[in-house]
Amino acid sequence: MSWYCPLPFNSLSSNTLGGYALCCESAPSPHHCTEMTMSEFDQSDYMKKVRKGFLSSNPLSVKEIRQACFQCKGKEDQGAISKRMREIKNLEQTAFMELKLIGNICNYACAMCHPVSSSKLAEEWGVDIPKWFELSGDWYDDFREISKNYTYFKFSGGEPFMSPTTNKILDILRESGNSHNIKLQFNSNGSASKKVLSRLLEDFAEINFCFSVDAWGERNAAIRKHSTWEFTEERLWDYGELLYKYNNLSLSIHPCVMTLNIGYLYEFQEYVQQHEFLKPRLQFSVSNTLFEPKKLNAAHLSNDIKEKYLNDNKEFLNSGLVYSSDSVFNILNNKTDENMELVLQGMERIPNAEKWYPEFFNYA
Repeated sequence: MSWYCPLPFNSLSSNTLGGYALCCESAPSPHHCTEMTMSEFDQSDYMKKVRKGFLSSNPLSVKEIRQACFQCKGKEDQGAISKRMREIKNLEQTAFMELKLIGNICNYACAMCHPVSSSKLAEEWGVDIPKWFELSGDWYDDFREISKNYTYFKFSGGEPFMSPTTNKILDILRESGNSHNIKLQFNSNGSASKKVLSRLLEDFAEINFCFSVDAWGERNAAIRKHSTWEFTEERLWDYGELLYKYNNLSLSIHPCVMTLNIGYLYEFQEYVQQHEFLKPRLQFSVSNTLFEPKKLNAAHLSNDIKEKYLNDNKEFLNSGLVYSSDSVFNILNNKTDENMELVLQGMERIPNAEKWYPEFFNYA
């Protein structure tokens, strides 16, 4: 089979606008959480056609797959490791649900983000998007039943710890009587306190916390508008303390790799080295490479900047301290897609951009 993906067979997913999807990175299906339950989506003609297509010799010839999976195809064309490729390596992984339908509610307005994933950006851009969805009683009744088939649930948004939908779903999972067998994953900006995480760790079998930190120090606050480095660093140490106390917690420091940080990943080295003894429960992962918006896609950096970044980061990326560094190496070694005019457009939302990225402006 060519261009196979296991996700339509072992997961159910949704996006922050409430649309059901093949995965958290795919374009949505025509079906929405306010119009059908998760069981109905699982058995829909759309999913049947997609599953059949992925078992064919040419999945990308199926319109629904071609439209939904453009990010993975685009990343692979640029030499990056796509979500599809990562999931093929995880074929033994337990079936899971990806619950982005918790909504776009978020307290940050990150430079690489979009109103569909940030209520702060929606407010700033004047876009009317529901912060979360009022799901029907039928939807929750169905979730109670279909969730019995799963022991792994992934939450992202938006900021999952700000959404009332997250709390309702967690309550259902607690009430199932099976929470001691359930694993949870959160993609979060650190809004959860130690107290909140401690309760989850006591209620559920395992928590995988993917902490979205895009740069070390004040550069992170420049990328993540409305955040402060003081708060982010405090959370890093708070979560580190929880790793000592709870064996069922794993922590992944998870930057979104793009033009704004690909050259400065090595600045995390000291923190990661200090916690190396906690591996594999603590990881620094660079598996998440940004494809859109294209003006922040690191593939478009100039060849000389890519070479500089490669030299600056090589030691750290080769140290064994970094998970999934192949994508970063592939992007920086790919010398075919440079477009600094486009890259400079990506500086529009960065305050004092010339201070943080002088190499871009010196190039111009």
